[in-house]
Amino acid sequence: MTIYWRLRDIPELRGVSRSRRRRLWREAGSRSFSVHSMGLRLAVMLAFAGLSILLGHLLWPGWLISAYAIPGILLAGVFNDHAVAQPAARRWLREHAHELDRYASA
Repeated sequence: MTIYWRLRDIPELRGVSRSRRRRLWREAGSRSFSVHSMGLRLAVMLAFAGLSILLGHLLWPGWLISAYAIPGILLAGVFNDHAVAQPAARRWLREHAHELDRYASA
C-alpha cells in the first residue's frame, strides 16, 4: 500500500495546478464517501482505541482509562486517512477521469 502524504505526489493529480488539485481532491473525497467506508472507519477507530486502552492499562494500571484511548484515536485517524479515505478517493478519480474538467471548473 503506497501512502501519499502530499497532494502533489498523488499520481492521478500530477500535472494539475495547485488550486485545481485541492478542489479535485475535496470533490473526490466527498463523492467517494459511503456508508460502508463510514462503518469501516468507525470499526478501525474503536479497535485502535480499544487496543490503546488495553495496552495502557497493562503497562500503567491505575491511570485514567479514557486517557489511554487518545493515542489510539490519533493513530486510527492517520490509518483511516491513508488506508480507507485515500484509496477510495483515488479510485473515484480514476473512474471519473473523463469528467474531471467538469468537476474542477466551478
